[in-house]
Amino acid sequence: MPSSYHNRLCSLWRLLADSRFLWSQQAFYSLNIDWGDTFETLRKKLLSLSPDEIDTLEANPYGVLQWDCRLAKVVREMEELCRLPVFPVVGNWLVSPHGIAARKRTQLQAFINVLSPCESVVDWCAGKAHLGRALADNWSSTVLALEKDPHLVEYGLREAKTLDVSYRTVDLQKDVPIVPPQSMICALHACGSLSDIALDTALEHHSSLALSPCCYHKREHGVWYPKSTALPKEAQLKKHELMMPSAWISTSRRKRILLRKKALRYRLGLASFLEENGIENTRFPSVPRSVFDRSFVEFCMYMQEKHAVMSPKKPEARWEWVGAERARKVRALGVPRLLFRRAIELLIVLDASQYLIEAGREVELGVFCPFHVTPRNVMIRTVL
Repeated sequence: MPSSYHNRLCSLWRLLADSRFLWSQQAFYSLNIDWGDTFETLRKKLLSLSPDEIDTLEANPYGVLQWDCRLAKVVREMEELCRLPVFPVVGNWLVSPHGIAARKRTQLQAFINVLSPCESVVDWCAGKAHLGRALADNWSSTVLALEKDPHLVEYGLREAKTLDVSYRTVDLQKDVPIVPPQSMICALHACGSLSDIALDTALEHHSSLALSPCCYHKREHGVWYPKSTALPKEAQLKKHELMMPSAWISTSRRKRILLRKKALRYRLGLASFLEENGIENTRFPSVPRSVFDRSFVEFCMYMQEKHAVMSPKKPEARWEWVGAERARKVRALGVPRLLFRRAIELLIVLDASQYLIEAGREVELGVFCPFHVTPRNVMIRTVL
């Protein structure tokens, strides 16, 4: 008999596949979006919004549902499929504030307090091993921390002091060591394919698992394919679609939001200038954030010198404000996509859960903390 996760996963995929024209296309490359004619009233309303009104909708995109009942119906169905239980708190363990940002500490405490103690723990993608040290301290567990950055390993070992924490310097994308038997693999915000590797490692080594995935786009070729047999082979997500769950503006810091707006303005200003001169569909590479501290013209010169974004002449400063107006429209038309962020994430974690079930594991799927603590609050949990 198919599991409840199987049925939800299939229903969610069908809904997303049927509505893909609403959430897949990016207005950055063309304002002639696929849904523009079908939802013409919505498109016109969005394009009439001021930047401040767009800010409000990016923080809470559900405001657009008042302008189209068809979209509202799709979103209601999707929300029901994406509903998850909250894991009950089973402990009152504390994380030392030493060397940890307050928000990260809150996330760590929420994560460990929905777990039952285990004698042997693997801190997956450990970084500085804040999680592993917290578990060793509160549970008196033996912890193996796996991390590829030797500088982080050095820091973690120094901070572990008398705790029973050992490190292994390893790139988990290339080599997965043997983990202790009957251990619990704990991964708080394991990026992209590293979450997939954690699933397979837990199965191979008969370990239990507490996994909170993150950064779903960080995988080979930037494409997600289902791991379970529940979904058809054509059920795949491309990189720009996988990045959607990370686009939670409301939880970003103000400085980060302003930088994102400036980067969009600069990129679209340069794109508009190039199109005016007959150069279309230019793909801009990622650049260091510090590049956006420069003037618009200096940014354009940087792109030409470092990334061969060629133009027949030097752009004028006015193109920045052409980019600003185009950015307003791009952001406005992007608001409906934001309604599908959680569904994209749930498709991936439901598929992972179903994959574990097909391998014979008992799986619990839920959230371990409120959204304001971290939007990446989903946990996949298994027991031996």
